[in-house]
Amino acid sequence: MIKVNRNASGIPDSLSTVGGAGDRERARARTHFTTGKTESFNFSAYKGDDVVTTLKSAFNGKCAYCESKILHVAPPDIEHFRPKGEVTEDDTHPGYWWLASDWENLLLSCRDCNVSRYHTVLEDRGGTLASTVQLAGKHCSFPVNGTYRAMSDVDDYLDEDPLLIDPTTKNPDNHLTWSLEHNSALAAPRSPDNVVDVYGDTSVKGYALNRNELVQARLDHANALLKDIIMIKKQIGIIINARPLIDVTTMIELLVSMVDALTDKADASAQFSSFSRYVIEENLREVEKSIKELFDSL
Repeated sequence: MIKVNRNASGIPDSLSTVGGAGDRERARARTHFTTGKTESFNFSAYKGDDVVTTLKSAFNGKCAYCESKILHVAPPDIEHFRPKGEVTEDDTHPGYWWLASDWENLLLSCRDCNVSRYHTVLEDRGGTLASTVQLAGKHCSFPVNGTYRAMSDVDDYLDEDPLLIDPTTKNPDNHLTWSLEHNSALAAPRSPDNVVDVYGDTSVKGYALNRNELVQARLDHANALLKDIIMIKKQIGIIINARPLIDVTTMIELLVSMVDALTDKADASAQFSSFSRYVIEENLREVEKSIKELFDSL
């Protein structure tokens, strides 16, 4: 998960224009939910073509939570950070109906992060990798820290303290880290001074970020990155051993392109960019030192 500027791609006209689809739907929803009607309300403005297109651009075609590239295998879910129809943690809550077509409440998500279903989940339990079947995935869950929860459109929802991370408002780097222990690739809450970050912990569990298939995909990704780093190390060795007998300019150009290609995999547009950055930073320090010494000697 990475910090995302949701407005970098603009705000969809259908949601921002007075009299647009979002504006009209909010008016209908207000009438529906304030007059005691019992039938369900059909929300649809958030599915507009311009909304979907803008979300795909804002999130680089990735799930806002697990950073999987999803568009080449399945249509994305348009996820409501604050659930529109009900709240799992409070059966008296009608759902944040007034935010159903609010741009600030919409994210791009894969099905497994968004829908609650049973997953095989991996956990580090005191130095041992454990595997359990758990009901996981966000669905209508929206836990808050403390007792305040906005119940209607007259309440200020910004006074809430959500325990799940919205990557457009919180920087996930402050709450989440990674682990390659036990030949796995686990998401983990940060634990400064041995105090587990509650936002990171809730998000890892709530978004099912350690479901088995996702962990395996990250591990495969890490192994590919580590192979790239090994090749960079070998290229440095070739250059050192070749000098000064032959011209090494072409070799150095190749080395630079290899490093650039590796760092591109941690770009915000790349799959698993936060995890990639972690793997690269953890394993490239020695390489960076060798590269500096090599260039200093030229």
